[in-house]
Amino acid sequence: MSEGGNSPLPPLPEQQPSTKKSVKCVQELFLDATHYKLSWGKFARLAKMGPLAERIEQLPGSMGTMPVVECCQYLRDMCSSLNTNELATLQQLACILCLLADGDPKMDTCHASLLRHSFNVVDSLEPMLVHHFTKLLLDYFGGTSSSSRGQVLRIARLLGARSGIGRAVSVCLLWDIIFSYAEIPIDIHQYRELNELRVLKDVPMADLSNTSFRCLIRAVGTLLHLLLCCPDLAEFLHHGYPIFYFRIQPQDVNLLRTWLVKAEGCMDANRPRTDAAKLQEVLDYLSAPEPTRQWCHECRNQNGNVRVPRSDVECLLSKMRM
Repeated sequence: MSEGGNSPLPPLPEQQPSTKKSVKCVQELFLDATHYKLSWGKFARLAKMGPLAERIEQLPGSMGTMPVVECCQYLRDMCSSLNTNELATLQQLACILCLLADGDPKMDTCHASLLRHSFNVVDSLEPMLVHHFTKLLLDYFGGTSSSSRGQVLRIARLLGARSGIGRAVSVCLLWDIIFSYAEIPIDIHQYRELNELRVLKDVPMADLSNTSFRCLIRAVGTLLHLLLCCPDLAEFLHHGYPIFYFRIQPQDVNLLRTWLVKAEGCMDANRPRTDAAKLQEVLDYLSAPEPTRQWCHECRNQNGNVRVPRSDVECLLSKMRM
């Protein structure tokens, strides 16, 4: 007992440092960026000196010091009032934000929401509009380096989860990746029949790095998934896209199987084979003789129409996007 008759108070527990992340401003997102296309300087110039310049000046504060969530919300709110070139620039900005590694779920959700909305406001699948949006993304992110192709693939996979024109742009980005490995330039970015994958035979597989090999395999697999599953098929058909874009013929499956076997033959023992194995599974599925599979039978019925309601079973082709 203490002199006053009271027990001494126990020591206060040591206070743990707060783990809550402070609200980031836009410029802070770029602190760890290592690629010049994802630098704050490039982002700021694109925003302040391009078609969006006048709109950016109307923000309630300096773009770099605005909280990320607030800035994304302002950009999201202005989407519906933008012209085509302004919207294309906003799509570029949204893609940059999505490519920045942050790890904060709130920030990632914010960036993804902005990207999704920048495409969802476009109620059209007009081919030249798809070409325009695709070209401007490639003007910024495109290139023949592994890092540039990797960024385009990541954007394509992000957009592939969207509906409508986002999915259309994704398909065109994937075609550009594939043709670029064959060193064949594309003048008009558009939907193509899958028999055009014959360009793969012109790709010097033995010369590709592990990173490039994986990028190409993923591009082919993701393209097959987007076209042969296509949950918004009816929307594309309504806008005049022919059904033959969304199916694959047996001879084209055989062509891909032959190409993949030769490609794997060019690989050394240390090359990763996970993605090639996934693509092989997809091609085995599509080459089943009965019933003939010109599309994914988990996502579409025997007539080629999207199943309603959708099956809860995860289709084999979707694994190429993982």
